[in-house]
Amino acid sequence: MIGIAAVLFLALLIPYIVHYYHLENGVQRLYSLYDEIAAFLEGDYE
Repeated sequence: MIGIAAVLFLALLIPYIVHYYHLENGVQRLYSLYDEIAAFLEGDYE
C-alpha cells in the first residue's frame, strides 16, 4: 500500500516540478523585460 502511495506521489510530483520550472522561467523573463523597459524609459538603453 505504501508503494502505491509513493508511485502516486512521484507521478504527481514530477509534473508539478516541470510546471514550476516553466513558471519560474516565465517570471524571470518578465523581470528581464521590465528591466529593459525601465532602462529604455530612463534613456540608458543601448
